[in-house]
Amino acid sequence: MGLIRKSLAVGTLGVVHGSSKKQRVAKATLKSTQAGAAAVADANRLAAQQAADEREFRYATDPVYRKYIDDKQAAEESLRRASAEQAAKAARLKRERRRQRWDAAKGALRRPASTSVNGNGNAAAPQAYAARAQAEFERGDDGAALKEIDAGRKLALKRRDVDALHTLLLTTRALAGHPEKATGAKLKRIEYALSQNIAQVNRIKTRS
Repeated sequence: MGLIRKSLAVGTLGVVHGSSKKQRVAKATLKSTQAGAAAVADANRLAAQQAADEREFRYATDPVYRKYIDDKQAAEESLRRASAEQAAKAARLKRERRRQRWDAAKGALRRPASTSVNGNGNAAAPQAYAARAQAEFERGDDGAALKEIDAGRKLALKRRDVDALHTLLLTTRALAGHPEKATGAKLKRIEYALSQNIAQVNRIKTRS
């Protein structure tokens, strides 16, 4: 029994010893790798700093190089400004085209403003949804405009406000001029829903 215990003790000590040695080797390897990576990073930073110092010195002492750098920076700045102006011009033209489509749709589908009021005597809110939808539309966010229209549609239907539904339909048809691909199908669904809502409210009012 004493011999067995001694053998087990020796075996156990051997396993622990081997495991500890592997851990030490792994730690040493990790430290070596980290030290190597740090040395490479330091070398890269030093090389970048030296290159920057050399460019700065050359810029200060070489008139030809200085003119080359100045001309290059001026050309890049001119290109950046031209690109920014072109983008701003394109955005203005897009907003103007949308505004023109909106005005054309209003002329073709003009309806009298609703005089409906809610229980508190305030002006009907669906018109506010239409106004916000128009603003989103002119900014180019068709998705946000559709959300405003649909929210106004639900409120106008609840209040049985035909004029408000017509105003929202007008807004939807203005949007339908050049819809984004992602909103084209939604526009059609909302336009159809508005038409059905108008007919539904008219039937209810006729029966009354």
